[in-house]
Amino acid sequence: MLAYLSIGVPCGVMESMTGFSPLMAFFLSATYYSGAGQFMLTRMALAGSPAMAIATTISFMNNRQILYSAAFAPRFAQERFLPSLVFAATVTDETFGVNMDRFAQDETCPAPHGER
Repeated sequence: MLAYLSIGVPCGVMESMTGFSPLMAFFLSATYYSGAGQFMLTRMALAGSPAMAIATTISFMNNRQILYSAAFAPRFAQERFLPSLVFAATVTDETFGVNMDRFAQDETCPAPHGER
């Protein structure tokens, strides 16, 4: 988590420049999952973009998260729903690569149904 401070602090500064209160900036950082999306949101807000354009652009940019989770879906088909949901909802750019490598090398990791 300490590595994200180097992203979070500049993002908070940009959010305050956009007019966010410190509480709003903290709430956005604590609840919004995409660091790149936070930067995009503030830059587009500073440029005067309409809210719908901001939301649409960030949604398209974050579609990769759906693809990451879909890549893991076969490995968790036989697992309980809630743990699978939590895992899929927390996949990031960094954890995707680490987990794919681990799943490929570690026999104790879940394998897609019918594979082993």
